[in-house]
Amino acid sequence: MIKIDQDAEAFVAHYRDLPIAERMLLSIEKQVARFGKEGARIAGILENAGTRNGAAVQHYYGDKDTLIHTAFLYRYKVFNDWSEHYLALLDDSKNAEPLANHLLLGINGAWGYCCKQTLPYCYHAGFIQKMGLDNPGISGIADEFSWSGPMRTLIERAIAEFSQAIGQSLAERRMPLGVLQLVSAWAAKEREIRAELSGKKASTEDVVAEIDRFTIEMTEALCANLFREKYRPFKKDPLALLNKTAKRCGAPVWHYEPGSVEESAAALARLR
Repeated sequence: MIKIDQDAEAFVAHYRDLPIAERMLLSIEKQVARFGKEGARIAGILENAGTRNGAAVQHYYGDKDTLIHTAFLYRYKVFNDWSEHYLALLDDSKNAEPLANHLLLGINGAWGYCCKQTLPYCYHAGFIQKMGLDNPGISGIADEFSWSGPMRTLIERAIAEFSQAIGQSLAERRMPLGVLQLVSAWAAKEREIRAELSGKKASTEDVVAEIDRFTIEMTEALCANLFREKYRPFKKDPLALLNKTAKRCGAPVWHYEPGSVEESAAALARLR
């Protein structure tokens, strides 16, 4: 049992300065990560959002599906912001070889950046895993937003590099499994981090360093699994590129603004 997951009062207190509608996005992310879409009960959503108003979901979002979709968009903008900065730095770099490794590092780096920025309440990978959105970057799920695009570009460039190296047929078979492995691994790492922080087994600074190590190790493992006999390790420690990207990103700007709910409802209607 992870104390951080159980303590709704601490969760509410952590986000007390945010408006109720935004706290509901964070609450549904947590509830879905823990219990799945069907297991995320309205009572739990309201409790972790710090409200007793039973009509709050309907008032702010219309229904639970729109709330969930809006919660995805809330984080996904930052994945695109990260990807935009990372690609710019990568294209300027003289030492980004082998390129496929660095492209996959950028994808992993986005997960790591999001995880760091949400400590101690890191639930996003678990949310994505439970929703079955293992590869949202190329799904078109957020194409109507002006900030959408860089994550898709990063993923498509990675796929192209792998296809060129090992052949399109092998790449098409291996890449979906690699994506599943990536999301599952980050969801497991989030649980591990919450357990460490709950038991005070590690400081936040220790956890941040752990996330950096995991980002690189996960990238190396995925590349080795995808390339197999053609795998080539990084020539230099890639941590500097991750740190430069994080510095350019600065504090994250989550997608929460007037009109978001209406746009999300329209996008969800199109997906249906």
